[in-house]
This record gives sequence, C-alpha cells and structure tokens, in this order.
Amino acid sequence: MSKKQLNIRLTDRQKSQIKYFQEINRYETLTKYIIDASLNKIKNIHNGGFRVVTLTLNPSIDYVVNINKEFEKDIPNRFLPSDRDFMVAGKGINEAIVLNKFGINTLVLHYSGGFTGDWFKNHLDKIGLNHIQFKSQLSTRINLKLNLLEKDSFESYILNEEAPVVNAIAVEKILKEIQLLQQNVILSISGSFSNENEQLIDEIAAECFKKNVQLVFNLSHKYLLKLLKYQPYLVKISLYDLKTIFEKDFKKEKEIIDIMYQLSNSGARNICIQKNNTFYFLTEKKTLYKSVIKNIKVINHNGTGSSFVGAFLANLNLNSLEEQLQWALAAVAATMTSSGIADLSDIKRFYDSIKVHKI
Repeated sequence: MSKKQLNIRLTDRQKSQIKYFQEINRYETLTKYIIDASLNKIKNIHNGGFRVVTLTLNPSIDYVVNINKEFEKDIPNRFLPSDRDFMVAGKGINEAIVLNKFGINTLVLHYSGGFTGDWFKNHLDKIGLNHIQFKSQLSTRINLKLNLLEKDSFESYILNEEAPVVNAIAVEKILKEIQLLQQNVILSISGSFSNENEQLIDEIAAECFKKNVQLVFNLSHKYLLKLLKYQPYLVKISLYDLKTIFEKDFKKEKEIIDIMYQLSNSGARNICIQKNNTFYFLTEKKTLYKSVIKNIKVINHNGTGSSFVGAFLANLNLNSLEEQLQWALAAVAATMTSSGIADLSDIKRFYDSIKVHKI
C-alpha cells in the first residue's frame, strides 16, 4: 500500500492553539506532539477530558468608546467610527471566549432576548462559541464603556444596566439543562443576577454539588456567601465586588487576606481576589500567593477577571500551580493592554514576564 500525504488546512488560530499545546506539553518539535496526540498518548484536558459550561443570566452588548483627547462637559464630544466597537460581554461570556482561544471544549448558557438578544446570539455563532439561548421577553442590555485615553493616564467609565428577572419558562429550561451535566464538567456561574433569582442559583449549585460537577463562582452578588456551602473549586472576586458583598472597604492587605481565609473556612477551595493590578490567590491547602502585574500600559479594564478565570481553567492539567497562575495572569495582562479580550498570541507574549510569589 502506497503512502499518501494527508493535506489538512488550518486557520491561523488553530495553528496558534496547536503550537500552544505543543509548548505546554513540553514537546521539542511540533511533529512529535502531533504524532503522540494522534495516538492518544497525551492524556490531559485538551483531549476532551473535561468540559467547561458557563452560565450568564445577565449578558450584555458592550458599546465601547475610546476617546483620545480631553473630554469636555455639556458639549458634543465627537469621535470616529474606528474609536468605537460593539462586543458580546458578561463574565461567563468572556470566560468562554478565553477558553475557546485555548482550544477548550466550552458551552455557553445565556439568558437573552429582544432585537439585541438576536444580535448577541448571531455574534456568538460568528465567533464560534457553542451556546444555548434561554429566551427573555426583554431586550438584552447594552452597557456603555467609555475609555478616556491620554498620553500618561487612563480613565474608564462604566454604565451597566441592572439584571433582569429570569422568566418561569426559562427557569424550567435552565434547570433541565443543568440536570444533564455530568461529573467531568466544570460549571462557571458568572456575573450578576436579580435578587428574585437567588433560589434558581441555589438549585443549580445544589444539583451540581450532588453530581460532583465542579463549580466556579465569578459573581457580583451578596448571595455568593450562601453558595460557599457547595464547596466551589474556584471563587474569583474583584475588590469592587468584595466591597459590595461585605459592605465595607478593604484598604489594607491584611484585611483582604483575612477575608480570603474566612471564605476558605466557609467552603471555597481556591480563592482569587483582584485589587487593580494586584492578585491574591489562596489554595485549598491554605497556601497564599501574590502577584503584581507591572510595566504595562493599561487601556482596558473590562474582562480582566474573566480572562483570569478562563485561562486558569484552561490550564488545569499543569503540574505546577504557579504555572497555572502565570497563564491566568498573562491573560489578564494581555487583556489590560488590548481593546478587548486578548488573543492567545498576546497571552503567550506576557507569560515569561509574570512573577508569582508565596507570601
């Protein structure tokens, strides 16, 4: 039998992902990696060992405007079409975008509707995310992100709409979808939700806990504290959300660290708290890490926390937690210096500059 050449055409993104998998599995050449991968010798998450599902009850279309001049009050401040963009957003959506860039099998569950919900759904199709839409009678929100970019400074103004109440039909469909999840799934419940849907979130978490589905909470809601009994694998909280949840300021590092131990003792297995460019991470073994992202020009704050979660979950197969954190923080740095969620090539560029220390 004569040998035939297998001709496969890959996109630039696919090539970048394969190159990343080669490097992360420590193969000297791409050819050796592809051969072992094809023979199923590489037993890790990139072969479909697990799946990440993200649930976002309050997704959005972000209308992002970048102004590179002094912003004046009470007069028209004009900008060019190239200075603005529309982006699908919501914490769980951004997590899925990052996971997808790393080549991880991801499913997005979202509650959206109206003419904006149609645009939202079509755009998820366009960027290649697997997703299920639970229909809302209300139009999906449009959030305004105004970035004032000057030579030596950066200011960001964010105007977000409150979360809608999920209707009864969607609640029933969401719960049915959650019941289908299996043990090899990670469910990330992310973003904000209405107070009237606290019971829904609790039912979802209880069902996952019963089935040993791993939970991740990247939430902007006080109800997070009542969900810790379900022993989430990861809890990610920004300083803003921390203040909202506990109704107090956290000005000192010791206050942040103390609250991390409190969250750990309440059931959270791994905890990340973000204070601007500083990240604190407490493991389930009570090991505490700290990293400060330095020497970058920040032009974007949106999606940084979700970039951390997405990249952290994408690299669960690594032998070293420090390496896993490096990838997560590299994703943060790359997103901070991009107009939106960073590409994999930019994330890789920041990896070596990230330093993670035990404290």
